[in-house]
Amino acid sequence: MKEVIDMILIQLKDRMRSVTALNDIFSFLGCKKLKHLNDNELKACAANLASKYLEDISEDEFPTEILVLRDQLQNSISSINFEEMTPLDLLNLIQERELTDTFPNVCIALRIYLTLPTTSASCERSFSKLKIIKNYLRATMTQDRLKNLAILSIESEEANLINYDDAINSFSERKSRKINL
Repeated sequence: MKEVIDMILIQLKDRMRSVTALNDIFSFLGCKKLKHLNDNELKACAANLASKYLEDISEDEFPTEILVLRDQLQNSISSINFEEMTPLDLLNLIQERELTDTFPNVCIALRIYLTLPTTSASCERSFSKLKIIKNYLRATMTQDRLKNLAILSIESEEANLINYDDAINSFSERKSRKINL
């Protein structure tokens, strides 16, 4: 049981590190931060993001686009308190005002940010499956068997695709001891 818990803790720490790193890269797209960064800081953040997604975002155009967007939000859209807007609100505003052609790289960056997976569903699945597998009746189960049952239960969709007849035949061919009589 300790091995499984250790594995889950390691995975949670790794996921937290990756989510924090992604948030550091994309956080300037939040309107509150967008408003308060000076031009050089904003350009540096935009260049950093563009360098991570070279195939999707233009490294030359993106910093300029983000500066123009910020200025346009501050000056021409005074009816909206853009400091309280989320990245999703910002993307919706750009699409409503038909500015996607004006800010194509900003739209791409916002869509990437909004579609990044940030859940730890596999860890949650592991905990719920362990609770099902290791119940009161199976308290004497060995660690190795518990680990293998947990993997089979978590990856049940893959396990259901296995053709057991082929697996048994393959195993028996490799492990058979043929004796000539």
